[in-house]
Amino acid sequence: MLDKNVQPNEGNVRCVAETIPIPSLRCYRLLLRIQTDDSASVCRFSMKYGAHPDTCPGLIDTARKMELNVVGIR
Repeated sequence: MLDKNVQPNEGNVRCVAETIPIPSLRCYRLLLRIQTDDSASVCRFSMKYGAHPDTCPGLIDTARKMELNVVGIR
């Protein structure tokens, strides 16, 4: 089973918490992906795949309430 994953938004965090069996959630490690300034990049993935930095405190709160183990921000 996957024990670590990167999630960019609250909907995905909730999906993880609702999908993974309770005993496994205690071992699950969650990374939050945030938007960066990639305006000089050829492919601007940050806008599509990252959460705005202002939403990170809320994402961390949601993850903690759902007993997910947030181990970092990517």
